[in-house]
Amino acid sequence: MIFYFLKTILLLGIFYALYTLLLKGEKIVRWNRIYLIISSVLAVVLPLISLPETFILRALQLNIHFVHALQNLVNYSQALQQKEFDFAKIILGMYTVGLLWGLLRMALGFVIIYRVKEHAKKEISAEGNVYFSQSIESPFSFFKSIFIPENCRKKEILPVIIRHELAHVHLHHSRDKIYFSLLQAICWMNPFVYFYHKEIELVHEFEADAFTTEQIANEDYINNLLQVISYAQTPTLLVHPFFHHPIKTRIAMLYKNPKNSFVQKTTVVIAGIIISLTLLCMQSVAQTNSKSKYEIKKHPNDTVAVEMPNGNLDTRVAKHDGDIIYKYVESMPEFNGGETALMKYLSDHIQYPVSAGNNNIQGRVILSFTVKSDGEIADIIVVRTPDKGEELGKEALRVVSKMPKWKPGQQNGKSVNVNFTLPITFSLNK
Repeated sequence: MIFYFLKTILLLGIFYALYTLLLKGEKIVRWNRIYLIISSVLAVVLPLISLPETFILRALQLNIHFVHALQNLVNYSQALQQKEFDFAKIILGMYTVGLLWGLLRMALGFVIIYRVKEHAKKEISAEGNVYFSQSIESPFSFFKSIFIPENCRKKEILPVIIRHELAHVHLHHSRDKIYFSLLQAICWMNPFVYFYHKEIELVHEFEADAFTTEQIANEDYINNLLQVISYAQTPTLLVHPFFHHPIKTRIAMLYKNPKNSFVQKTTVVIAGIIISLTLLCMQSVAQTNSKSKYEIKKHPNDTVAVEMPNGNLDTRVAKHDGDIIYKYVESMPEFNGGETALMKYLSDHIQYPVSAGNNNIQGRVILSFTVKSDGEIADIIVVRTPDKGEELGKEALRVVSKMPKWKPGQQNGKSVNVNFTLPITFSLNK
């Protein structure tokens, strides 16, 4: 659970940084609203999913350095998850208290709105249902209902207030408010959730201000707003206060000229895709590691007789460490001399099959084999070949089978058997 929320904090922080650098303050409020919603959903959902293992094999293991870097990150993350178990009950208790408090605030918000509506004077007009109430100090809207303080009934600004709140109704802002209130309750320990909540509120006001000034001049709207400005709070976080601050920012946005923001939008989309795919790849490697850390081959167990302190014999099951084949270890196996030496060995020993060359067959062959604890290569299989590239697979198999000993993988300071995947590219130089 801790690791999940750490990932949501990291993701939401990165997405918020992109928003602050490229989108915030631009007069593309509709786009900003969509970005805030989608990026917050991604931050919550992405940590829960991963790509298929076959996709990872093809997309990542083609770059050995990148795979090893991901494996190191996975090791650190799994160590963190192991530490989490020691404090699981305390953490779960703290989280539950925060979650219940957030949900309780939402429930009280619904109750307060219901009570305000129950005791308010309802007036049906062309704009919709308007409720005048003496128990509120600031106008607000909730779904299709508009609530206005009784003392605003006879003020000149009333039509402006109604039109402004009508914008919130038509643009379905209440849905966003409920979503972000729920997100704030679920992810209450994530500081960026509160930043997101404030930003979506401000974007909503930008949209409502723009909607209102379609029929009212900017100067008249601002003068009316400043004359009756109030610092009174709405009765619940589920609704929008009419006098949302900062007023100065809203006024500046009204007079700001829109500009072509294609570069910012494109950059944000590309960066978001890269961030999302990177996280999915890391999680897929981690999931593969956790699901199948090692395989047992041959006879993994023996039944042995153990002499007990009282002199009796007892039967116990003993596991052969030598038969365990790891997929990921603390220190992965390495060809003596490193990757450069490995590439040179392959280049010096591979003979391009004549039939494949005559038929212009080229591409990447992927082999899987075991680097044993003594460095020997064993259990070599061809995982994938290019179309009609069986001869390429045979040649790669031949060369790898004659490799000298590797530097074996290490786990807990001990040499172990490790499964290794090696891509070999065959290309014709013309």
